[in-house]
Amino acid sequence: MSMNNEYDELTDKLLEVSMKLKAAQSELETLQSRHEKELSQFAHNLKNPVGVVSSFAEMLRSSTSIDDEKRAKYLDIIQSSSQFSLNLVNSFQEYNKLSNGKDQFELNPVNFNDLIKGLISDASEMIKGRNQSLELNIHCSSSSVVELDKQQFRIAFLNLIQNASRFSNENSVIHIAVEEFENTLTITISDSGIGISEEDLPKLTNTFFTVNTYDEFKEKCIGLGLTKTELILSQMNGEMSISSELEKGTQVKILLKKV
Repeated sequence: MSMNNEYDELTDKLLEVSMKLKAAQSELETLQSRHEKELSQFAHNLKNPVGVVSSFAEMLRSSTSIDDEKRAKYLDIIQSSSQFSLNLVNSFQEYNKLSNGKDQFELNPVNFNDLIKGLISDASEMIKGRNQSLELNIHCSSSSVVELDKQQFRIAFLNLIQNASRFSNENSVIHIAVEEFENTLTITISDSGIGISEEDLPKLTNTFFTVNTYDEFKEKCIGLGLTKTELILSQMNGEMSISSELEKGTQVKILLKKV
């Protein structure tokens, strides 16, 4: 090989390395910017409940004339704000593990019929206190197999049922439909709740995005459930799509590949 050819080859390799380095640097800067934004959102969301706890604790400490009824009310506020703060911290930790790839997924072949029936039992127990119910309509072979991490999929599925429950009225029914195709299975979770506007639909999986500060049962929303669910499904080659109409309800469809 001539000296000129060696020089040209070396130049091409250096150029290729340089372009890869620039791309990696750009990606790192994007990740750092996203991380800083998420930390800022987390701190902002945590500041309010911590401030509430501090204020009501100070009122209890400094006042000698608070009656028992008011004292009990203040303690309830402190307890609910403290619980929200703990839930927020735990949820953000889980999200960070998922987004940084620190959660190790163990993908194994799973019989889908057995899986979904167990999940329906868990989900029914979860929403029982709201007098809501689940209706399962399943159209797939008893031998259908998908490859996934059972525990992580359980978290994702229950997140979706919880969302449907939280934004639906008491005594409502949440419908779950399972359909089998040649290479895939779909699970559609439908509710008749408050629905989501067309403008808000694309933002639903953004970190800390909430349509309403409080759900239909006056519980404060964190805004990480759908974000984590989408990350979990992507780790198992699954997909999630959401359609909705205000005051008419929401449909969430999960697509899984069969083995």
